Amino acid sequence: MKNRRSCIAAVVLVGGGFVLLLLGSLYYYLVMAPAMLAQKRLAASAPSIIVHAPLQGDSIPEGGLLSTSATATGRNPISRIELWWDGERYQEQTPDPSLKDSLTTFHAESSIKMTAGTHMLYWRAVDNSGLVAQSPSIAVVGTPRLGGAETDVVVAEEGQSLQDIAESMGGEPDVLGELNPGLGTGGLLGGTEVNVPPSGGATGGQQVPQANAPSPPLQEPPEGSVTLLPFNPSPIDFGDLIPALLGNVPAAPSNLQAGFEPCKIRLTWLDNATNEESFDIWLQPIGSAPFKISSARSRPGTGDATFEFPAPRFGIYALWVEAVNALGRQASEMQGVFVDVDSCAQPSATQLEIQVMSISVTGGAWSDLYCFVSIEGATERRVPEDDSQFIQPGALLGGTNVIVIDIPADGELSLSGDCWGWPGPASMGTFGTAVPSEQWDGRPLHTGNTGYDIDFRVRPFGSAPVEGILTYTDSGLLVPTVLSVEAQTAADPLERSRLARNVTLTWHWNGSPQTITNFVIGMDEAPEFKWANQADRTASIVLPSSCGNAYKFAVAAVAPGGARSAYSTWYEYMQPPCDMYAQVDFLTFKLTSHDDGEAAGCDTAELIFEIGVSSANSVHREWQGEGAAKGGYAFPYGTSTSCNQSYHFTQFPLFVGRSAPGQPDSFTVLVEPSTSTVHTYTRFQDMDTFIVPWDYDVICSYAKDIHLPYEQWPGYDQTFSETCREASGGERDGTVQVNYRVRGFRTPYGP
Repeated sequence: MKNRRSCIAAVVLVGGGFVLLLLGSLYYYLVMAPAMLAQKRLAASAPSIIVHAPLQGDSIPEGGLLSTSATATGRNPISRIELWWDGERYQEQTPDPSLKDSLTTFHAESSIKMTAGTHMLYWRAVDNSGLVAQSPSIAVVGTPRLGGAETDVVVAEEGQSLQDIAESMGGEPDVLGELNPGLGTGGLLGGTEVNVPPSGGATGGQQVPQANAPSPPLQEPPEGSVTLLPFNPSPIDFGDLIPALLGNVPAAPSNLQAGFEPCKIRLTWLDNATNEESFDIWLQPIGSAPFKISSARSRPGTGDATFEFPAPRFGIYALWVEAVNALGRQASEMQGVFVDVDSCAQPSATQLEIQVMSISVTGGAWSDLYCFVSIEGATERRVPEDDSQFIQPGALLGGTNVIVIDIPADGELSLSGDCWGWPGPASMGTFGTAVPSEQWDGRPLHTGNTGYDIDFRVRPFGSAPVEGILTYTDSGLLVPTVLSVEAQTAADPLERSRLARNVTLTWHWNGSPQTITNFVIGMDEAPEFKWANQADRTASIVLPSSCGNAYKFAVAAVAPGGARSAYSTWYEYMQPPCDMYAQVDFLTFKLTSHDDGEAAGCDTAELIFEIGVSSANSVHREWQGEGAAKGGYAFPYGTSTSCNQSYHFTQFPLFVGRSAPGQPDSFTVLVEPSTSTVHTYTRFQDMDTFIVPWDYDVICSYAKDIHLPYEQWPGYDQTFSETCREASGGERDGTVQVNYRVRGFRTPYGP
């Protein structure tokens, strides 16, 4: 009995302990851990930065001073603030050393001398924990000076006059007076901009360095100041609690580079964090709000990372990458990209398309409807846009009444306005709605009031969502080795030239095919020129040329998840020198005299022609009955050849090489450097159809050697008109005029 009671007591004790442990765990996960995570997120929140000047789209005359300022604030002291200009760090400012551990608000100012063109500016702040704040990019335009006048700019010190500045520069006060009308001759306020002749080298004023400027066009920007979007922590995921509580905010990516190829943008950066969960890719059309275009999974470890995605439409864009985990996010530097084509089939969307499908009347008898709509609080616009156009109730509008706007930065589209109709016109009342981003997929949407209903659609203006490819180098993957590059060949020179473009790349890789998905082959400047299966060790490649060029190849192994080995050592393949060729086109012939004894004057003839071309080692002999012959009947279907009438060689069928008229009588031969000579010849015969078997009598034959210095054959183009006279020992007298063209060129698939 005592033993039973002891067992019951033990069970109760163990069970009670288990329940207490369970309740404690639930309390920790539901109450304490979220509170601790929220507190850690707050402590790890990045600073914020506000740009006071310039505003989006500000324009400054060329040579003038652009003044810019920003203020950074944070929970941690600010260690530095950076000004970035056209993709490069232009200036860095740090607080007074005595305040570096306590200054949580830091104001910075700077000036930049403007050059003509469109520029991209942004500010970036870093606190003493390495957390980063970054403003969106701001576009400013340097406008050319009227009359093309070129000047430098100096900033006057307090109390300086134009005469003081001129004397310090070794110049004339009158010149500065002409360049600065209205400044007068007295002392100037500190910071006044003074135009001076170029290369002034002023010592009495602070010379402002000149900036570099791209020159693409600028979209019309909205007015207003630019600020960093506020910190917005994601909802707490219980699976992230323990890693987040034990971890830190990921280190910011660095060394961001952006490259544009037609219809594709490639971003590369250095991943400095080992605890990021993903990378967010941000894009900002210049003059518009930034928005996230994609999220890419994280890569293990640190090192280079690459992300490719379809290019947006024509325009200028700022891009950056953020490393993200449960505690926060850290941004890389920005880079600008100018998309200078607008012909991509599915560009990445940077705008929304709003289409009104129909308006239905639910109360009253209305007709000839029209509405005024405000999008994102902007000025109202009429739908339909044309004041003379109206919408009939219930009518389907098709592809008309489409409005295209920039994608809202907050992920929500707000619409408001009112509609009007007849008789009247009279107001039908107001409407308003908000459309979240998950509904920007073309689904039917409705807004209105009790008197009418507006059926509309919202969809991306372009390809959305953006789907990109993240790749990175995995040092644990074996690196392939390129063994050889070999070209195909043939005996015929033209066929050899064609085949020389087709090369076979061979490589060695000692890993297991099951551990990778494929191989990627790089050629010259294209790192992803071609792909091969994981079991392949060779690949066929068609080169742009067949001779005279050098090409470099490298191979990398590709594993699941975007991991790649390093590329192999680049293998250089040198093509042979280009050969020289001559092409001879036989054009026309004319029988100018012929005496076969049957009639006086120029008799008709049942001609057979033979044509040919040769060089030292390349021969096209066209004798009837021989293997490469091009002998032709010039009397098709029993019709005789008349005197003094021109005939094209291509009018007639040939004995060999052509079964019907219409194909050119052209020959291509290799020009040998040793002789640099091309030999052409013709022979004409008259066939006596009254003798069986038929009798062939030579009328005339002709041969010509064309000799040029070897280096003069490229570009050579000459047409000849020669007379074929009676052949030696010929049975019949006659002459035939022959026209042919000779052209020289290098290998047809050469550079």
